[in-house]
Amino acid sequence: ARASRIQDKLNSNELKSDGPIWKHSVAVLNCFKRALEIDSSNLSLWIEYGSMSYALHSFASRQLKQWKMELPSEVVQQMEERRDSMLETAKQCFLSATHCEGDGDEEEWLIHYMLGKIAEKQKQPPKEYLEHYNQAAHNLHEDAAHYPRKIHYHNPPDLAMEALEVYFRLHT
Repeated sequence: ARASRIQDKLNSNELKSDGPIWKHSVAVLNCFKRALEIDSSNLSLWIEYGSMSYALHSFASRQLKQWKMELPSEVVQQMEERRDSMLETAKQCFLSATHCEGDGDEEEWLIHYMLGKIAEKQKQPPKEYLEHYNQAAHNLHEDAAHYPRKIHYHNPPDLAMEALEVYFRLHT
């Protein structure tokens, strides 16, 4: 529940100060770590932990872009370290998720999609992230994604938005 509230705050883009977010997120990240110590084969936990870490990375990146010139250099360095460590944590989570047995492979596309985004952010060779995006597209197709001519925003067909996002990533 706490992770969901933090995700909502991170996605709102209304935050002026990041102190409370990092304070609360440390507790959430520790909960994920502890839960994974108990059951390291839980696919959902790895995906949720990776998603939270990636959201925190994105938040730190946005904060740096917005406030870098106004912050003291030691604060900027701390934010850069948080940003980079959250991206690395997300990568390790999604890599660990690839080794888990899930309820079918319905989340396989998401794992490869996120690994592709992370590889792109880490400035890895295009071959690396394009392979992940291609695998994500393949998995979406295997999961019977729909490819309509027009996507209705309020009622999109199953996996249509996801397929569109992967297509965009592959072709830009």
